[in-house]
Amino acid sequence: MEDLSPLQAFRRVCNLRMLAGVYYFCLLYAISRALTWYGEGDGGLTDALFDLIRFSRQCLLTGISLLVMVGLAEAVLAGRRWKLPAALTVQAGAVAFGAALGTWLRYAVSSMGDPSNKVKPGWVISTISLWALLGGIAYALLLVGRAQRQGRDELTRLFREREALKTQQTEAQLSALNAQIEPHFLFNTLANVKRLYETQPERGRNMLVALIAYLRAALPGMRRHESTLADELELVRHYLAILQMRMGERL
Repeated sequence: MEDLSPLQAFRRVCNLRMLAGVYYFCLLYAISRALTWYGEGDGGLTDALFDLIRFSRQCLLTGISLLVMVGLAEAVLAGRRWKLPAALTVQAGAVAFGAALGTWLRYAVSSMGDPSNKVKPGWVISTISLWALLGGIAYALLLVGRAQRQGRDELTRLFREREALKTQQTEAQLSALNAQIEPHFLFNTLANVKRLYETQPERGRNMLVALIAYLRAALPGMRRHESTLADELELVRHYLAILQMRMGERL
């Protein structure tokens, strides 16, 4: 769960992007209703445009009311461990109150300059029900999308952690293998140098020179966690040179 302050949770819902989405939805809804009225009514195009503007304004009032109430609900729920029934109650209450507030604002604006405009209970109930349904669906889609995004982020984080652990495990295994191989290789090489100095001094000197070159290439890498490809190739070249001297034609 994301740890957000109430203000951050509110701004995550009430921002320009969400406001633009509400505006375009209300505009499309108003256009669909205006087209219906234009086909059924006797008025002309001017009346249809006036109805479109009026209904768009009313829808936008309801949409903004719902958006603000959802933002307030998110602010209330932010940073607290709410049980699911309590959280659902807050969210449903915010949607219902937002729909009711938007309906009241629509009636208040439409009644300006027309005192004879009386509120009809059927219109109030149907408007609140419709916008509560639309707001509930939009809120549910918002929560589902957020949960999916958080799930993807969590999977990405776990995948990266697993890859990091694999890398660390591989490095640890290589370090352990080097710790086992290098002393054995070093002691065997020194034993060969001692034996060759007793029997073939020239070959003994050559092997000692190759061993010194190998150690010069290997020791700096032991103090670093990373090495370049050129360093590794140089180390392998000296290693193979020593093995060639030790094993002769068998290598």
